[in-house]
Amino acid sequence: MEQAGPEYAFGEDSTWVLPLDSLRACAGDVDNPMAELVFSITGNKHVTGMLDSQHDAIVFTAELNWNGVEELYFVVADKNGLKTSLKSRIACGRFPTPPAV
Repeated sequence: MEQAGPEYAFGEDSTWVLPLDSLRACAGDVDNPMAELVFSITGNKHVTGMLDSQHDAIVFTAELNWNGVEELYFVVADKNGLKTSLKSRIACGRFPTPPAV
C-alpha cells in the first residue's frame, strides 16, 4: 500500500539529512516492533539517499549541478517481507554556479 508523504527540499550541490525518527513517526506495524522494521529508498534517479546508521538518518545528495524534482519512495518492510511505501517529492533547488577561470 502506498501513501502520499511530505515534500522535502535542499540546495543543488549540497546534502540534506533526514532523521529516521521522522519516517518512524509515519510507520508502524502491529505485528513487529519498530526496531525490526527496515527502511529503504526506491524510485530515485538523480537524488541518492544513503543510510547513516551512526547518526540514525538518511543523507541525501544529488548529481553534481543537477536541480529539479524527483519522486522517491520510502519503503518500510517487516521481517516477513511485507512492505508499504510512502511517496515523497524531493526538490533540489538551483543555485547559479560562477564561471571557472
